[in-house]
Amino acid sequence: MTRSWQACRALRARITCCRALVPLSLVSACVALLLVPATARATPPAAAGALGVYAGEGDPTPVGDFTTAVGAQPRYAMDFLFGNTWRTITQARQPYAKWKGTGYTMIWGVDMLPDTYTPNDNVGVPGGSCFGLTLGAAGEFDHYFQTVGRNIVRNGFASSVIRVGWEFNGNWFPWAAGGCPAAYVKYFDHIVTAMRSVPGEHFTFEWNPTRGDLGVGDLAGYYPGDAYVGSVGLDVYDVEQHSYPGARAEFRHMETEIDGLNWLVSFAAAHHKSIVLPEWGLGWGTCSARGQSVSPTSGDTCGGDDATWVNLMAAWIASHHVAEATYWDFRTSSVDGQNRLVAAALRKDFATSP
Repeated sequence: MTRSWQACRALRARITCCRALVPLSLVSACVALLLVPATARATPPAAAGALGVYAGEGDPTPVGDFTTAVGAQPRYAMDFLFGNTWRTITQARQPYAKWKGTGYTMIWGVDMLPDTYTPNDNVGVPGGSCFGLTLGAAGEFDHYFQTVGRNIVRNGFASSVIRVGWEFNGNWFPWAAGGCPAAYVKYFDHIVTAMRSVPGEHFTFEWNPTRGDLGVGDLAGYYPGDAYVGSVGLDVYDVEQHSYPGARAEFRHMETEIDGLNWLVSFAAAHHKSIVLPEWGLGWGTCSARGQSVSPTSGDTCGGDDATWVNLMAAWIASHHVAEATYWDFRTSSVDGQNRLVAAALRKDFATSP
């Protein structure tokens, strides 16, 4: 996924969304807590320490609402830089200022290219993603990322997780890398080198495609190299095209598909890297007990208020020692009454206190 403030692009360029967050309903939160027996909350699993949350752009309040509703204190919170232009990507105080003093380990989604570029696998097309990645691979944009690194350190987040050019194997971001893996790799390395040059930084860099075979070829060809990657991740949503097969069948498919969870385990082990899930959740758009359609135009559909899928994911996170699992709780909220079964499952699986 991506940042909430961009209307079409904000939800994989598949749907139109609004920026307003739905306020937390105290009644719904209480119901969610009561749905889980006390015995189920007694012993937090190993997965609890890996939990992160994205609940909306530039505002810690919904993360606190999530914590209250499901009884799980996330270690991580995620936010995104403002990717409209290089100027907005490199601004000094936003989105960092609002997160000061919250106590979360921050994950920053760092754009490789601004929105002035569009996905295009022809390097000869000016303004296309491969054209931009090729410029980046030549060092044309290094100074922007030195500035980003300085901004993050100066705002007090020197130990942040940096998520560079996420979901590069899709065709919806300005850095879509299909057709130009070598440029993507070299540019990624330039970005890491530039940000590591900032005095006082202790950044950790994530590399993460989104799950499934999206037609870009072997993902190993897009790997920036062990010296530039701290952890290997995959974005995983309870979503399928056209029809939903049921939670257990869907989870098995997620494990065994090309570039699925089994691939993630194998690839991370081969490179001696920790496993992360930078985004996981129900889906985007309408994905609740009141409706399972994610996008009427694309035909994508999800499991709805799918507690079984959450339970299966939590068990997988714990058994595979996932270092960070950031739950996408924006516009598929688990704390405002849309998905009460999921809220109960999250409390059962991730609660940090009885």
